[in-house]
Amino acid sequence: MAWLYSGDIMKKIISVIMLVIMAVCFCSCEKELTPIYADEINDGTYNIEVKSSSSMFKIIDCQLTVAGEKMTAVMTLSGTGYEKLFLGTREEADIAPDSKFSYFIETTEGRYCYEIPVEALDKEFSCAGFSIRKQKWYDRTLVFMSDTLPDGALKFDPVPVIIIVTAALLVISAAVIIIVKRKRGK
Repeated sequence: MAWLYSGDIMKKIISVIMLVIMAVCFCSCEKELTPIYADEINDGTYNIEVKSSSSMFKIIDCQLTVAGEKMTAVMTLSGTGYEKLFLGTREEADIAPDSKFSYFIETTEGRYCYEIPVEALDKEFSCAGFSIRKQKWYDRTLVFMSDTLPDGALKFDPVPVIIIVTAALLVISAAVIIIVKRKRGK
């Protein structure tokens, strides 16, 4: 086992260990989407980003309002091509009653805004948009991104937990390096 403690091999082993630890840290920091519901968010109105599955359905502004256990959003689209929205697929929209549609409200700047209910953040949902020009529904998938909410909006902030886990991994990796170096010195 004397070969294990030679300088070049030890440096390679330490380098590999550090790369593995860094990879674990980066992977643990990548946020997996877990739905966040209204009762996990402080009441108020917040700017939030919305991810869209289509470049033809670009949301340039969104105001999320949280009141009690309900959330609604007023989304402003970049264009004026959609008469109404439906939360669901185009097939469902074709047979839905008119009361289930969200019609646009035009802003003073000529933009189209739509108010829709929001079930959860960080959860994909289907939204069909009715094209004024083509007179047909188009399927879209939207996600309200909780990581774009301002500080203090969430009742529980996961960032400190991520920092603590990362720090613990760094301490463990430092301990491994120290132990290996001590054995090398013997």
